[in-house]
Formats: sequence, structure tokens, C-alpha cells
Amino acid sequence: MYKMLACLVAFLLMATVLMGLRRTRLSLTSQSAHLFHRIIQRRHILWDLQTRIAASTNPIVLAKELKKEKKSRPAAPVRPDTGRAKIASQASLGGLPSVVPASARWGDAAGQ
Repeated sequence: MYKMLACLVAFLLMATVLMGLRRTRLSLTSQSAHLFHRIIQRRHILWDLQTRIAASTNPIVLAKELKKEKKSRPAAPVRPDTGRAKIASQASLGGLPSVVPASARWGDAAGQ
């Protein structure tokens, strides 16, 4: 009789532990499904943003937009280029040659 009662108590204890484990497993499964759904939503948002960025940074579209912007904006006044005069005067003062042959600058076949 006591053995039967001990077996019944052990069985009920084992059943409650198993039910608790099942409940925990179902809860974790539900949470992971919810997180997976949120990840998929964020991924779709990210893909949408990436396509918008790609469309707005398309080189062909950007070139067209820049041309439209240049046409609509007045041209800035052009200043004379004084950079070459400064370089030539510095080269002559320092004893450096003012003209360097192109073959020496670029290392083409004629200069080598």
C-alpha cells in the first residue's frame, strides 16, 4: 500500500515537472517565433531602405540631376587661374627647371 502511494506521488511529481517543462518550451517557441517575425519585418524595412538609397545614388540619375541643377543655378564668376604663374615663378627662383618633359613625368616608352 505504501509502495503504491509512493509510486503515485512520484508519478504526480514527475507529471508536474514535465508539464512545467512543456509550458516553458511552448513559451520559448512562441518568443522565438515572435522574434523571428520581428527580424523578418526589420529585414524588409532594411531592404526597402537599401533600394531607396540605391535608386537615389544611381550614377546615371545623379548625373542627370546635377545637370538639371547646373542649368537652373546661375554660373559663378570665373577667376583667372594664377596657379601656373606662381609655380613657374617658384621654379625659376629655386633653380628648378620650369618645364619638365612629359616623358619624364609620366614614364612613357619614349622617356625610358
